[in-house]
Amino acid sequence: MQCDQPLVSVILPCHLSAPAQAELLDQTLQTVSAQTCHNYEVILVDDGSPVPAAPVAAAYPRTTIVRQDNAGPAVARNTGI
Repeated sequence: MQCDQPLVSVILPCHLSAPAQAELLDQTLQTVSAQTCHNYEVILVDDGSPVPAAPVAAAYPRTTIVRQDNAGPAVARNTGI
């Protein structure tokens, strides 16, 4: 049985306040993509980051980015869900 929808959704709240944090986001997305389950999606919620997360996310085709005004990690998680 094959399903067109992802089996696993990774909700990733993100607030990049410094350029060095973009590298950590890249490492996180690399780690997710290296997992043995390939039927996944990443929903990256950019919680009003002053440093754009979209350029990092663009390198990962299974990642959808949602941008919102800064409201904190709990609201970002709920937005992702």
